[in-house]
Amino acid sequence: MKKKIYVFIFLILLKISVFSQENFFEDYIYKKNIKTVQLHKNGWQLAPPIIEKLSFDDLSNDTKDYSYTFIHCNSDWESSELMTFDYLDGFEENQISDFEFYLIFPNEDIKFKISGNYILMVYEDFEKNNVILTKRFSIVEHLVEIKTDIHRPQNLNFFDNGQEIDFIIETSSFPIRNPFNDLKVIVTQNGRWDNSKKNLEAKFIKENELIYNFEKENIFLGGNEFRFFDIKTFDFESEGVEKIFFTDSIYRVLIENGKSRNFDDYRYYEDFNGKFFIDLRRSMNEIEISADYAYVFFNFPYEIPFLDGDIYVFGALTNWKINKENKMIYNFEKKSYQLKLYLKQGLYNFSYIFASKKTQEIKENFFEGNNYETENDYIIYVFLSRPGDNYERLIALNFSNSLKKL
Repeated sequence: MKKKIYVFIFLILLKISVFSQENFFEDYIYKKNIKTVQLHKNGWQLAPPIIEKLSFDDLSNDTKDYSYTFIHCNSDWESSELMTFDYLDGFEENQISDFEFYLIFPNEDIKFKISGNYILMVYEDFEKNNVILTKRFSIVEHLVEIKTDIHRPQNLNFFDNGQEIDFIIETSSFPIRNPFNDLKVIVTQNGRWDNSKKNLEAKFIKENELIYNFEKENIFLGGNEFRFFDIKTFDFESEGVEKIFFTDSIYRVLIENGKSRNFDDYRYYEDFNGKFFIDLRRSMNEIEISADYAYVFFNFPYEIPFLDGDIYVFGALTNWKINKENKMIYNFEKKSYQLKLYLKQGLYNFSYIFASKKTQEIKENFFEGNNYETENDYIIYVFLSRPGDNYERLIALNFSNSLKKL
C-alpha cells in the first residue's frame, strides 16, 4: 500500500494538543485515510514538547494537495478572532508538496509574533473547509516561574486514590497587579484537556508569590499505570500480544484479553502515560516510512453486556476520545466486548473505560482503578489578559511529574 508521510518540525517551545463545530478547536482527524497523527519533539516522541514535529500518514493511493495554516486561540481553545497578521509574520497559508517531508518553524516563510494557544490546521485542495486534521500546541513567553509540589492529598475522600498538585507562581520578575482578574490558570494530566482543572485562583498572596494550595480543586484521581502492547515486530509475540498472523495480505494482531484491575493491588511499571511510540525492532531504515500497519484486535471478556453504558479503548491511540471508532461491540457468542483498530508498528499505551450511554460521562477508572502512587505527568498553564488586551498571553508553562520533576 502506498503511504505518504508529511512531517513538520517546530523550533519553539510548544505544548501538544483541532477544528470542530463553530469556533472551538480540538485535536481531530477528519479523513479516514489519515492515520498516526503525532505532534512531538523532533527525535523524541514522548518528550515534553520543545522542538515540535508533526507527522501523519496518508494511506490513500492518489496524489493530494495539502496546505496548512495556524489559528490563534484563547485558553478555552476558541478562536481569538485576531487577524492573521496580528499573530503570524509571513505567509498565512503554506503548501505541503509531495517532495517535502518536513518543514521547520520558524523559517523564512512564517514566524509567530505572540504567545498563547494555537491550532495547526491541515486541509486539502487549497480549501480551508476541506480540513483533514487539526492539532493543538502552545507558545510560551516564560515571564514568571512556577514551583510545584505534587503529593498525596490530605483530603480523606482522595487520600488513597488522588494526587494533589500544589504550586506557587513567583512574580518577582514580572509583577501581576490583579491576579484574580488578569490570570487564568489551568492544570492538565498526561496532556489531556477533557479532565483539566480550570479557573484556579490563588488562595494566598504574598509579596512576590501567588500560592495555589487547595483542599479539593487541584486534586486529580491518580488512575493506574496504562496497559501496554508491543508491535515493533510481527515476527513473534511481544509483551501484551497473544497472537500474530498474516491473512489477506495484512498482519492481524490479537491483544491479550483484558480484565478489570479495579480491585487489584497497585503495581508500578514504566509506561508512556497513555501515549504511543512508532518504532521498529532492528530497522536500518527511516522508521516512519518503513513501519507497516496491522489490524489490532482488542478483547474484553464480560459475562453480560452493560445496559447503561459502553466500553471504549482509550488513550492517544484513539485521540483521547470516545466515539464509534473506538467503541467496543459486545459479541454474545464469545461473551466479550471486541474492537478492531488499524495501527502502525510501535509501542502503545491504552486503557479500557466505561461511558454512560445517556450522558457520555466517562468513568475511566471503572476497570482500571485509582491509586495515589500512580506515575502521571502534569502541565500547568498560566494565561494573562489585562484590561485592553485582545488576546490571552501564555506567560508560564510548567512540566512536572508525580514521581519526579521533568
